[in-house]
Amino acid sequence: MAAIREAGQGMQRKPSYDELFQRNYGIFSEEEQDHIRRAHVMATGCGGVGGTAVIELCRCGVENFTLVEPDVYSTTNINRQISCYMDTLGKNKAEALKEDMMRINDECDIRVINEAVPVEDLERHLRGEDVLVASADDFAYSIVAARTAKKLGIPSVIGLPVGSFVRVWTNVRDSPPIEDYFALPKDEPDYRTLYDALYCEFGRKKYARWAQRHCDWGANWADGYAEGKISLSQIAPMTWLASSLVALEVIKLITHRWEPVVFPRYWKITPNSADIDELHEHR
Repeated sequence: MAAIREAGQGMQRKPSYDELFQRNYGIFSEEEQDHIRRAHVMATGCGGVGGTAVIELCRCGVENFTLVEPDVYSTTNINRQISCYMDTLGKNKAEALKEDMMRINDECDIRVINEAVPVEDLERHLRGEDVLVASADDFAYSIVAARTAKKLGIPSVIGLPVGSFVRVWTNVRDSPPIEDYFALPKDEPDYRTLYDALYCEFGRKKYARWAQRHCDWGANWADGYAEGKISLSQIAPMTWLASSLVALEVIKLITHRWEPVVFPRYWKITPNSADIDELHEHR
């Protein structure tokens, strides 16, 4: 402890990895922490969920990341996105996250892809990764990304915070198709088919009414979303709860310490409850 205090007072020497993450060893063995350190995590989306999740994973001791994010921070992000500040507005989200993560642990190896990765190129980028955080704003893209990872034997984690409601789950090789549980086209539809089903006028209206009933959206916001005028309503506490559960599920997959919550089971969080529920297939 004296050595760590010395490192913190004027940074007379650089702390070791074990010093930085010493409190993890109350939970993880040296072997488990080594698995965490060496794991490769890819995030397809570095906004509210993906951005906070990778920061948490960096603080857990993960050192290898691929961050995919074409978007820059705007004022609509400041209410919930962890590296969005007045002075990072207009900055690429993944680049800003990388700077913050390197301040946590400058031994991290962080590859930034600051442009959209076409769905047909996902397989090439996923090779060599251990876990995918499928966290794009576009749910259709996350479904296809998780499906692509599953075909490669790579588990993935999805977190969906909307208003006052959170869903988080892990996908593994034997997980059923996600689209079968959300009343979407079946038989592994391509990205465009999924996107059209989710974001067409009918899809947006259906989702808006669901969010009004389950996620505490106001009627005006639901109407605006249904008309394609505004985006999802999200708040920091629920978004960061989703991110924390995503990071926890990733740590489970890396260490095999605890059983992951595997789809169609999912974490269900509301302002007054936390539970593990199960979705049922739409027929």
